[in-house]
Amino acid sequence: MAPFPQGLTGWLDYDRSKLAGLTPSERIDYFERRVDRVFIRPLNELMAKTATEGPDSTSLLIVGMTACCGIEALGKFVGGSAMGNGKRFEEFAKTYLSADLQGLGPIGTRMDSLWKHFRNGLAHGFAVSHGGFEGDDKTYFSTKNYTGYDVLEVSPGRLVADITKGFNGFVADLRHDCPHGRFLIFNAEFTSVFINGN
Repeated sequence: MAPFPQGLTGWLDYDRSKLAGLTPSERIDYFERRVDRVFIRPLNELMAKTATEGPDSTSLLIVGMTACCGIEALGKFVGGSAMGNGKRFEEFAKTYLSADLQGLGPIGTRMDSLWKHFRNGLAHGFAVSHGGFEGDDKTYFSTKNYTGYDVLEVSPGRLVADITKGFNGFVADLRHDCPHGRFLIFNAEFTSVFINGN
């Protein structure tokens, strides 16, 4: 991974006035480093912490909430801000996460469940509304029956690994398309979020 361009820090309050002068390639470098610093690396560090604490880790739901909100945030840079939050989540998930998400779970597709029951449940009520983060890293998804109904179980380690891989794929696509194609949407959102503070 390239260092921050032109000695930038990755912290917007310090960097904002210099970001407009970055070349297209430097904008990708900055985005990659910043998202790694504030999302990917901390998510992996937190996941490592939960692994040492076992299945009763108090950090597990924070891992899940951060992971799901990060999918949504990355979707803004993939599909643009005109999309609603759910569509942003779907855009990144469909384009960059495992095809296993498209498979059926106990209540619709796994991706729909990840949005409705995991992301929204955690963001609006501190709880996964149907299912949970459980299991080993060998199986991404499983269905379990609790008190007479089936719920989706998601391996938190596999989810974090999938997001990390998906993010790296997105950055590779940006570099490939730069300064056209996928880069144009990314650049508009980079300007809006990082430069204009919207």
